[in-house]
Amino acid sequence: MGGFRNELHSLAVLVAGLIGMAMSAGTAQATDTVTIATSIETLDAFVPQFGSQVGIFARHDLDINYVKGANGSAMVAAVVGGSADITHVGAALIFPAIQKGAALTVLLGNYDIDYTFIAHKDAGVDVKKGYPAFLNDLKGKLIGVAGRGGATELYVRKMFRDAGMNPDKDITFIAIGTGYGAAGAFTNRQVDAMASIPPSSTLIGPDNLDVLVDLNATRNKVSIPSISSRFSPPIRISSKTARRLPRISARRSSRRSTT
Repeated sequence: MGGFRNELHSLAVLVAGLIGMAMSAGTAQATDTVTIATSIETLDAFVPQFGSQVGIFARHDLDINYVKGANGSAMVAAVVGGSADITHVGAALIFPAIQKGAALTVLLGNYDIDYTFIAHKDAGVDVKKGYPAFLNDLKGKLIGVAGRGGATELYVRKMFRDAGMNPDKDITFIAIGTGYGAAGAFTNRQVDAMASIPPSSTLIGPDNLDVLVDLNATRNKVSIPSISSRFSPPIRISSKTARRLPRISARRSSRRSTT
């Protein structure tokens, strides 16, 4: 229930942000069109779509156009390239783009990270060893991520480095998408373990998987530390935004901007 309330809060803030974007554009049309680069079959993608379906955006004279991206990197590219006005992706994708010169503005935190790292029950992982030691049991295995170079891969890499492993040599990454595609790849044993974004685990079924790491519950141990310190010059982030960094919304700006 708390997660649903957080989603509704995110939707309310998103509406406010989109209204501000439309007003700043100085248009005099009765309805403003905003294009969102969104993911496919993930929980965060449902947030703006819910707003459209129940008429929240229409009540504020906003017409939302959706451009679906295969992964977070594609969504960022859509905004940078101008085919979309706004997107919602992992912070680990937005800030490197800004560092490389992309004219993006961070608008708000969306919700706490909801990834889990799951494996087949017969994958041979002994969780009693504790995190991160048990990840060594996956050496030589196929690991599913939403897309190569995306946020899920970055988090998985961090976990395996925590275990003293080399993610470029000790495991093999397989891009499996999200939603039904990811669930199908897992069920059909195309991967031994995977980073799961809701609703993939629900589609797979709790009896058919073992949750090895809940990144929400263990984010202080697993998530990429000190994101802003990875860049030079450091990207300035408000404390309120920093608390909600795992998933953020960003838009193009007329000039390079940090927040």
